[in-house]
Amino acid sequence: MKNYPLISLVLAFALFTLVGCSHDPHILLGKWQSDVAHSMSWNDKHAKLSKAEEAQFIELLGNMKITYREDGTATIEMKPHILTYGGQRVPQPGYRREARYKILSGDEFSLLVQLKDGGKLEITNQIHFVGTDTYWIRFGKAKANGDPREYFTRIGKTDFRNPIP
Repeated sequence: MKNYPLISLVLAFALFTLVGCSHDPHILLGKWQSDVAHSMSWNDKHAKLSKAEEAQFIELLGNMKITYREDGTATIEMKPHILTYGGQRVPQPGYRREARYKILSGDEFSLLVQLKDGGKLEITNQIHFVGTDTYWIRFGKAKANGDPREYFTRIGKTDFRNPIP
């Protein structure tokens, strides 16, 4: 008995397994800046944010830089900024954290990356690439009527195989 559909399925699975993480993980290396203009351009059109959410996103976005290094370490930097809570403007201190990152999986468009700092920070994000110098992550909770995003743009050298730390 010939079972061509089963053979096709097995071959397709094997091919997916071999090329499933076809995004070069080195694409992540280098310094990335949160891009408020790109993020809000998307969010204005697609995320259906309330006025209060939009105001908070604008205050928060653009303040973060992340540097990924080949040795599996990352630096997360947040500039001091002000957030509005219940009508009160609350100063937020800046910070700099060192963390380890691990690429858990990937496909031709994205990488699933986990960041841990050995303390309270443990974040897993699906990073979706738009070319080699821009990526986005889901920002906050996905909504039934929209998908808020935060875009990051590469800073400096674009040769991701030899990034400048």
